[in-house]
Amino acid sequence: RSSPLPQIAIKHDTGPAAIALAWLLRNENVMVIPKAVQFPHIEEIAQVPHIELDAEDLAALDRAFPA
Repeated sequence: RSSPLPQIAIKHDTGPAAIALAWLLRNENVMVIPKAVQFPHIEEIAQVPHIELDAEDLAALDRAFPA
C-alpha cells in the first residue's frame, strides 16, 4: 500500500513532511516536535499553519495511518 502523502503534498504545493505535520496537528492532544536542520526543510515546516486539509485529504491520511 502506498502513502497518500506525496499526492496530497503536490495538491497543496508543499512537501510530505508538511502534510504529515498538518494532519497530526489537527488533534489538540498531539504534540509534534519536527526536526528541521536545513533551510529548505525549515521553509517547508513554516507552511504548516497555512495548510488546509480537506475532507478527502483527511480521509486518505486516516485510512493510510489508522490510530
